[in-house]
Amino acid sequence: MALLLSSAKVAVVISGTSEWPTDSFDCGLACQSMSIAAMVLGYGTRIISSPGSAIDGKKREYFHKLLGIPEGMHAVAILLIGISEERVDAITGATPRKAPDEVVTYVRGK
Repeated sequence: MALLLSSAKVAVVISGTSEWPTDSFDCGLACQSMSIAAMVLGYGTRIISSPGSAIDGKKREYFHKLLGIPEGMHAVAILLIGISEERVDAITGATPRKAPDEVVTYVRGK
């Protein structure tokens, strides 16, 4: 069973601005790093990307106050951390990879 919001012991809301074109990307990198660190410690994680429609939607003021999101920031992702029933590591839990020629396009110059 995958880690769900109801079974997560911790939910980290990753917030960012839109001041720089890379803000959302940087938030994603931070979220990924925290997820990897938690997994190394033996916890299950799940990243919920683009939670904006819920957190930044009609009830924005309520959720921003509840979650402590500062003015001028918006929710970029939520990282759930908890105990997962699945015990997976980076080796045995890895998804099969496609061959490079299936996912890479080579452009050759003259």
